[in-house]
Amino acid sequence: MTKRKLPLALLLAATLSCGAAVQAQQLDYVDRQGMQSVDAADLDEAWVRPGADLSVFHKVRLEPATLAFKSNWRRKINLSNQSLSRKLTDAQVEQIKSRTLEDFDAVFAEQLRAAGYQLVANDGPDVLVLQPAISELYLNDPGIESNARSDVFVKRAGQGTLTVLARDANGQLLGAA
Repeated sequence: MTKRKLPLALLLAATLSCGAAVQAQQLDYVDRQGMQSVDAADLDEAWVRPGADLSVFHKVRLEPATLAFKSNWRRKINLSNQSLSRKLTDAQVEQIKSRTLEDFDAVFAEQLRAAGYQLVANDGPDVLVLQPAISELYLNDPGIESNARSDVFVKRAGQGTLTVLARDANGQLLGAA
């Protein structure tokens, strides 16, 4: 696994480690969409529809992830780069986005398989549909090549929010994390 994929793999492993822990639990309140907050290991927040039993799903259909950068991310990166050759163009931002989504989808699918889920292409009664979304993504070093030889060191690669919606084959929202 490349260095670029390792942090993403760790994030996905933490996200998926909740497994059966993300089952409907009786809690004091229900949010306005009818979902209940549940405790799930290694997740900041998890929500499940009351009465939903996620343990009946043994197959997963993974929808392609979506990605949104933090507002003004490109502008801030460009202001911090003194070299014109390291300024991000629209094309480079799109390339970063598509490469990140491609890597994310591959690693997410790999982690699901490693957790014992069978990935399928079609919906069915025992198929859980997962819809991942990456938002507020801020990359401290977007990895743009320049003509000048240089090395970039950062303490943190960046940050973002991963949200995964879980639906049944009928489109009924069962959970979110």
